[in-house]
Amino acid sequence: MRWNEQARAVTVCFGLVGLFSVFSVRLIDLQILQHEKFTALAAEKHNHKQIIYARRGIIRDAHNEPLAENIPVKTVVADASHIRDPGAVAAAIADKLEMDPRDLADKLSQSGKGSKHIVLRTEIPEETAQKIRESLWTANLRGIYFDQDFVRVYPNGQMLSQVIGFVDHEHKGTMGVERTMQDFLQGADGFRYIETDRTGKELVPYRGQESPAKDGCDVKLTVDLGLQNIVEFELDAACAEFKPKNATAIMMRPQTGEILAMASRPSFDPNKPGDASPDQEKNRSVVDMVEPGSTFKIVTTNVGCPRRETGDAGYDDILREWTFSVRGARLEGCAPDGGFDSAPGIDEIEQHRRRQTGTAAWRSEAVRVRPTIRVWTENRRHLKRRDLRSG
Repeated sequence: MRWNEQARAVTVCFGLVGLFSVFSVRLIDLQILQHEKFTALAAEKHNHKQIIYARRGIIRDAHNEPLAENIPVKTVVADASHIRDPGAVAAAIADKLEMDPRDLADKLSQSGKGSKHIVLRTEIPEETAQKIRESLWTANLRGIYFDQDFVRVYPNGQMLSQVIGFVDHEHKGTMGVERTMQDFLQGADGFRYIETDRTGKELVPYRGQESPAKDGCDVKLTVDLGLQNIVEFELDAACAEFKPKNATAIMMRPQTGEILAMASRPSFDPNKPGDASPDQEKNRSVVDMVEPGSTFKIVTTNVGCPRRETGDAGYDDILREWTFSVRGARLEGCAPDGGFDSAPGIDEIEQHRRRQTGTAAWRSEAVRVRPTIRVWTENRRHLKRRDLRSG
């Protein structure tokens, strides 16, 4: 009888030793052999790398008026691991996201099958994000978070659209200044490692490594928005009157070559780049080929005219006598010392024509002069140089 009691006691002791041995082996496997695996799982669940988005630089005109700027918005993200009741969460936020509650509930229910993070809505205003937070707090729900983002806006609409360009959904410039100055405008995103509790709130004392974002540089153009407005208004008026297929206007400061205004038609709204055609996006002032015409005659004249110090005939000896013909009116001009200074201007031609016709009505037929732009057409103004003889 005593032997049986001892045998049972030994059996129980060996059983307990074996049981604790199994537990010890399992504990060693979890804490030592699989330490890195479970550490990574814990870090994935509670530690997050939070992106600190850099602000894209602002494009300004010569007087620091914004031509392209940023509006902060939020991206709504659902974390399936923190959502216990998808239906309740959907009912609390569906109206603010302008989504159907049943479709949103199905989306939240299926989000855990794949990636646990799912983007519900992008580019929502800060005010809407705050209302969603308040609704979730009132209903004691969690699992919905917000990522910081921005939207690129162009406050002047179509004005200067081909010059400024626009950005794509990845905030990269696709044309105009947005593209050529991309490296300066984009900046560099930063990051920080944060730790959260079971409700998803950040534990600030346990915040880890942090690298601040470097905002993009602002770009200042030589364009004057006031002059640009005048140029585009007059260009639109000219297009409405003459119905051209396309039109271009450039205003430049001749002393320095600075571009004060530049416009092309047809145009587009950079706030809605998807509605624009390739023809509307083209900046004809830059990409179109234009024959040099009379401006290239300076080169050919320079070839034919020896320099003054050689003692041969120079510019002032060759370009002496001019003859203009405007709608039948003939006007000759000759400078005592030669040169271009004696070439008759439009006012002199007008006076000569008035003396011949006795009326000033021809001027409206010959040339139409606007406040900032002169519009010439072949059938309304014909001005050419008849003779060019050496003196």
